[in-house]
Amino acid sequence: MATVSRFRGSLYALAKWFVLLVVFFSLSCHATTIDDLLSSGRLTIHTNVNHQGIVSVKQPITLRIEVATDRWFSKGSRVGAFTMHDVVIPPVSELAINGSRKIQGQTWVTQTREILLYPMKAGRYQIPSLGVEVSVNSAEGVVEGRVMTSPVTFEVQLPEPLQGIEEFIVSPEASLEIEGMFDIDALYRVGGAVTQVITISAADTPAMMLPELPFSEIPGVSVYHKPSEVLSRSSRGDQLGIRRETRVYIFEEVGEFQLPQQIHYWWDTDDQVLKTLVVPPQKWMVERKAFSWKSLTTDLNWADYGKAIAGLGVILALLWQLFRHRQLLVSQFLMLSHYRERQLKKHFIQAVQQQDYKAACQWLYEFYRLPSDESDTLRSVFSTDKEQSVILEQLFSSAFSAEILGSSPATISLSEAKQLLHRSLPKSLDETGLSAGIRLN
Repeated sequence: MATVSRFRGSLYALAKWFVLLVVFFSLSCHATTIDDLLSSGRLTIHTNVNHQGIVSVKQPITLRIEVATDRWFSKGSRVGAFTMHDVVIPPVSELAINGSRKIQGQTWVTQTREILLYPMKAGRYQIPSLGVEVSVNSAEGVVEGRVMTSPVTFEVQLPEPLQGIEEFIVSPEASLEIEGMFDIDALYRVGGAVTQVITISAADTPAMMLPELPFSEIPGVSVYHKPSEVLSRSSRGDQLGIRRETRVYIFEEVGEFQLPQQIHYWWDTDDQVLKTLVVPPQKWMVERKAFSWKSLTTDLNWADYGKAIAGLGVILALLWQLFRHRQLLVSQFLMLSHYRERQLKKHFIQAVQQQDYKAACQWLYEFYRLPSDESDTLRSVFSTDKEQSVILEQLFSSAFSAEILGSSPATISLSEAKQLLHRSLPKSLDETGLSAGIRLN
């Protein structure tokens, strides 16, 4: 009997292990995969181009990829990056659009990915098959895998009004704003500067696709171009591209100057009409800065000068003659005593010490004034001395760096500033020292 009992126990143990093995292999053979969910109709994927009507070159179209299941997603779907020839594709958003709908009375959940495409040329395009990573909570647990989309084709046309135009904006709404327009009635001075900011904005257009404003060389005017600001903003699915160009115009010479008209073409996708954004032509006048006796004669003691005249004891007629010619006498006195040069040096050094480098440039300009028939500049005055030329360029950079680049100016040492005063004054300087001056550059 004991032998029979042991035999029965062994049979029971073998039967239990056999059942476990059968269950294990059965589950292994029937494990659910993404392909199983697709083939059984419990997971679907649909791809389409969400655009109606004619697609124009540079007009955005939206590729919609929708994944749906009768269960629910354990995490968001992901679409791998891809490229297309002659198509600009901004980075794909990590956010999916979650939703649900009824299919034959059963609730299905959906995840939709939207990818913007900007075709740059006319023609027929085909979006390749794309891999989409999905994760579904099925009855057997979490099932993950890759689902492939079907290729999608679309046509792009170039509207006839845009034929022959290289640069243009395609948008339902675009605008152009200008800050710092030149005024023909304003009085600009040599050494002065004007900052102009031009901003182009366009809806449904990434900022990188907005055209760069053309640059025109202007003899007699230095133009410093601040790096372009390229901004793309998105709010509730609406995209706005912004391009901002900042330029500083520094006046070097006397005369009349102008900027030509600039025309930027814009294809209005709502009205299907070619429109323009215009920067109007601009003119302005630049004059030489008037000579300031007030700043140069601050230290002159007119009381002592009057006593000196009274001490002469001349007759009233002589006093009257002296009074009539007082400007000439003062000019001669200033010239013989080098008063003007000493005062200009003093103002220049004070401006450098106060880090007012724009004023320092102007005083240096006054110090090296040349006759009106010369066309030399400050750079030409120091062209033979490399060290002084380097210091001069540092002074220019410090004078305009804050206005151009928005940064703090570099400092110029007092010893460096004094080196700029060690050049010989031009021999052609006239007796009054009031001739037209050197240009600030």
